[in-house]
Formats: sequence, structure tokens, C-alpha cells
Amino acid sequence: MTGQAWLYAVFAYLLGSFPSAYVVGRMVGKIDIRCIGDGNIGARNTFFQVGRWAGIAVGAIDIAKGSVAVLVARRVGLDDLWVLIVGGAVVLGHDFMLFLGFQGGQGMATTIGVLLVILPLQTCTGLCIAALVWLLSKRRFNLSMAIGLGAVPMLAWITDEPSERALYPVAVLPIIGMRKLMQMRAAQRVSALQDNGFTD
Repeated sequence: MTGQAWLYAVFAYLLGSFPSAYVVGRMVGKIDIRCIGDGNIGARNTFFQVGRWAGIAVGAIDIAKGSVAVLVARRVGLDDLWVLIVGGAVVLGHDFMLFLGFQGGQGMATTIGVLLVILPLQTCTGLCIAALVWLLSKRRFNLSMAIGLGAVPMLAWITDEPSERALYPVAVLPIIGMRKLMQMRAAQRVSALQDNGFTD
């Protein structure tokens, strides 16, 4: 079973590596999503730089990547630990896409897709909290998602989920912040080089 489980983890990574934002950007807007907006290969950047429906499509695909990977792992009978590993693999695939030279997005939509299967009630509640904070905070997206998704492990603990499931968001959610920080630093380096005349 261990060998089979690793195959599904590899499958999940490859599924996560499908660059939906890049493909949609090329097909719809004839652009490279990596080179416009904030450069993030994700739904939000696509929404603002390519179009509303393009962004919604990318978000749906990225959420589906996470959900499908975990659902397949459960369907073939992997134990809970391996289901969680497969969920982590699909998020890492999105964050470090094999098909784009290990460039990737921040993984928020794909992480949501994973959590919707592993902790459906808690994740839906967290998203409702995020929506409320978004409205009350004058549409501060990052703040609202941080609060909403940050509430998921607490909600899992309150509802007596097994410890490995309750702690799972604590392990995967910080990856979003790490990726965002990495991308911000990369953008700052490029900007500094441009300011000093080292790039065109």
C-alpha cells in the first residue's frame, strides 16, 4: 500500500502543477499572467488582469484540483495520514509547478479545495467568516482570508475533530503566507534591479 500511496501523492503533485491561471491567461487574454499585476499565478490576479469570468474559472479549477486529489485518495482507500499527505502534495504542486519550472501561485484556492473535503463544515464556516470580515473591513481580501481560514483549526478543535485533522490546517495554511512573502521579495529584487538600471 505504501508504494501505491506514493503514486497517488505524485499524481496529486502533478495535478496541482496544472497551471490554470497561465493557461487561461494565454487562451483568453493572450498574456503571460506571471508578467502582469502582482505576478501571482492564481485566480485573484487573473480576475483583475484578465477578466472576472477568467478569474472565476481559474479559482474553480484550482479549488477542484485540491478537492479531486483528496477525494481520489479516499476513494482508493488510503488511510487518513496518506489522505492528508496527498492534500499537502497537491498544494505543493500548485505552489511549485513542474510545468512552469517550479514557479507557482500562493496555493490559497487549492488549499481551500483540500480543506473542503477534509473539514467541510469548518471550512465553509471559515469562508463565511472571511466574507463577513471582507465586507466589514472595506474589502481587505488578505486580512479577511487570513481571519477566515485561520479560524478553521479552532473550529475543528471545537467540533471534536481528530487531532491530526484539527492540526492539519496549522501545517498547510502558513504555506500561503510563505509563498506570498517569497513573491513579494522577488518582486522587490526585480524592482531594485530596474531602479538601478540592471534590467531593461
